[in-house]
Amino acid sequence: MTLKKLGVLFALVLLLPVVAHAKKGLYPWEMKMPFKSATIAYTINGMEEGQETVYIKDWGKRTATHNSTVTNVMGMRMENKTIVIEDPDYIYDFDLTEGTGSRATNPIKYAKEEYEKLSAAEKKQMDINTKNLGVDLLGGVPDIVEENVTKILGRKCDRTQIMGATVYTDHESGIPLKSETEMMGVKISSVATSFKEGNVDDAYFAFPAGIKPIHDHEADAMASQMMKQTISWLKDPEAASKKSQMQLRAGAMSADGEDPAELEEAMRQAQKMMEAMLNNK
Repeated sequence: MTLKKLGVLFALVLLLPVVAHAKKGLYPWEMKMPFKSATIAYTINGMEEGQETVYIKDWGKRTATHNSTVTNVMGMRMENKTIVIEDPDYIYDFDLTEGTGSRATNPIKYAKEEYEKLSAAEKKQMDINTKNLGVDLLGGVPDIVEENVTKILGRKCDRTQIMGATVYTDHESGIPLKSETEMMGVKISSVATSFKEGNVDDAYFAFPAGIKPIHDHEADAMASQMMKQTISWLKDPEAASKKSQMQLRAGAMSADGEDPAELEEAMRQAQKMMEAMLNNK
């Protein structure tokens, strides 16, 4: 993942909403899933079309996302087969089509490092801002949040809207079950077609044969910097008045010359990282 692409990804992490009602942990953003393991299947439509399956283990501490889609851009057809494996320490991204893999430090580790540097008063202020601004994930500040507006697959869902994105999340776990996004002419729709709680085979978390992930140090540097900025914002007593500045900064990064195909992929990866930051400890 290039430094520029990661900038887009984190910009979208700051903008995409998360509403979770799971049990909170030691940190303001930390959640524990209400189930130990689950398998969720999605259908993806828009510029990218295909299927995606998310496997969750250990109360959300580990996830594996298997994606098989086709992207059509300017008459060109590109097949995508990827596996993203996330644990509390790292995020592994494998491209099965290209036969490549990368590893980056899970951003939540940098968030914890920055949080532990805060004084007791700053931690208290951050907790207040997180609650008052409706932030359940670092920097995620939605425009509109409506609880229990509909059901998807029999599960009560909340609806959140922000800057052209509408996301329906499972009320109990905060997992997105439906999302509709349009940005810079790129449309993406993802809808869950099944949600099964129960045992998940470790085979889905195995690295693809013959692919060795290479550590992405640029991604680490960007993640560290973004977490510093976000924690600094949330500890500020004037955070509410600076909310729009944070959103505009993120939006500017997302519009920095990224072509539609790369932006679409970044948006999809942003949602995955958002979930990883929510679920992992």
